[in-house]
Amino acid sequence: TNNNININTVNKGHKELQDIIDCIQYFKIQDNDFIVKMTGRYFLHKDSNFIYELKNNVTKYDAIIRYGSCFFNPKNIKRNNDDCCTGLIGMTCHYIKLIKPTSETHPIEKDWAKITHLMNKNRICHLHYLGIDICPLNKKYYSI
Repeated sequence: TNNNININTVNKGHKELQDIIDCIQYFKIQDNDFIVKMTGRYFLHKDSNFIYELKNNVTKYDAIIRYGSCFFNPKNIKRNNDDCCTGLIGMTCHYIKLIKPTSETHPIEKDWAKITHLMNKNRICHLHYLGIDICPLNKKYYSI
């Protein structure tokens, strides 16, 4: 897409979401199809829990997610379902299309997490450990 150039926002998450929406439309992705979004500068572990769930149990889920902010020390954060890590996330197309960014300054991660409140809790795979090295805000890499 050309969203990095054409969308006038400093919120990269809004551009990423629009990229996904544009791909859904262009490739005619169906509502029940499962979409995985991964930030390109992150590193996926060979033994990633996320990939294990994706390969073995994806039909059971509408979301594979790690709740809680990724911008703080991952060992000390309080995990709640009002925030999530979008560095690696999976969700059925239907729910992704329902995500609406709240505002320019509101973290898009909270909008992704909020959509899961519409899902049957038994269809959400909440992983404490994704199996990915992340580098939020272009600082030091660490594993979550």
